[in-house]
Amino acid sequence: MLANIFSNNFYATQQDYLDALAAAMATEYKAIHDEGFKLQVDSPDLAMRHTRHRSLQVKVLNQSLEGLDASRIRMHVCWGHPGEHVPLADILDIILSAVPKYIALEASNPQHAHEHEVWKKRKLPADKAGSFSWF
Repeated sequence: MLANIFSNNFYATQQDYLDALAAAMATEYKAIHDEGFKLQVDSPDLAMRHTRHRSLQVKVLNQSLEGLDASRIRMHVCWGHPGEHVPLADILDIILSAVPKYIALEASNPQHAHEHEVWKKRKLPADKAGSFSWF
């Protein structure tokens, strides 16, 4: 999400920028984790149509979470904000490749009220748990 909001104005390549973001966020995430808090990483951009490099984003997220207890981390992805979104079925494998054990999916946008149907064909992996809110 940070790479989508803040432009790379200092690093030679986008990969250098992403690596620097991952290192900076790793410090923040570790501090939260080490204090005993549960960590939520917000990734609403994974559901946005304009997001092009979802797999890379999750790879960088995983890099920033390396060494932390996945059972104390939740990832939030939603379809609540305005804009064009992709179907859950199109990004589910990418979401499930993320480190966090807990996945929070929300679809408060009525255009995505049907997204829960993906679970008729798919099951969560044994190392994942989720909450799914469809309004």
